[in-house]
Amino acid sequence: MATVYFLYRSTRKKAPLTIRLQDKNTTGEKFQFQAKTELEVTKEF
Repeated sequence: MATVYFLYRSTRKKAPLTIRLQDKNTTGEKFQFQAKTELEVTKEF
């Protein structure tokens, strides 16, 4: 089963969220995809 994470990784007060998808293929090998979203959040969210 895939896992989806939304990450706020910034030292700035306002930055876009990063989305990360992690899963395993049929041979059990792990992989992940990561990209920035268009959603901007602040440290106070």
